[in-house]
Amino acid sequence: KQAIPLLERSVELDPTYATAWNTLSLRYYNDANYSDGGQRAIERSQAAAERAFALDPRMPEISRRLIVLRVEGGDLNAAFDQAAELLRRRPDSADAHFCLAYVMRYAGLLEESCAECDVARRLDPKNSRLWRSCAVSFYQLDRYDRAWEYVQAEGSSVWARNTTWTLLMRQGKHT
Repeated sequence: KQAIPLLERSVELDPTYATAWNTLSLRYYNDANYSDGGQRAIERSQAAAERAFALDPRMPEISRRLIVLRVEGGDLNAAFDQAAELLRRRPDSADAHFCLAYVMRYAGLLEESCAECDVARRLDPKNSRLWRSCAVSFYQLDRYDRAWEYVQAEGSSVWARNTTWTLLMRQGKHT
């Protein structure tokens, strides 16, 4: 939350700096989802991501941010189109495969989502923070051993602890 005013100042000083706009979008997104920013922060996240994309449409991080916002906003068709285009332009990008996996998960295409997660992880095995949500696709298919791989790669973060409880409960191990 403390980063938001600093990033706002940064894009005020240099409104052409796509990376700052993208980072601002992420901070607004986190404020909406993990703090008290609410819908207003989501709207700001969307606007900052669109500005970043207009400045540099080649950065996969910016495309990922827009795709996530579209998915979570319920616009799966636009998210799928953008993810497919990103993958077409960058077939060797782990980000592109993860984006498609994310859209497919929300669309209920869990097998396809898992396959794309595996490709993303194979292309960039050290990016556990990004791929961690792939655990969801696997545990929704009751493939707990595979879900655990993604959770354990994340280490001891709050997300990993929460997801560990989810996995244990889904497996009936709640005692």
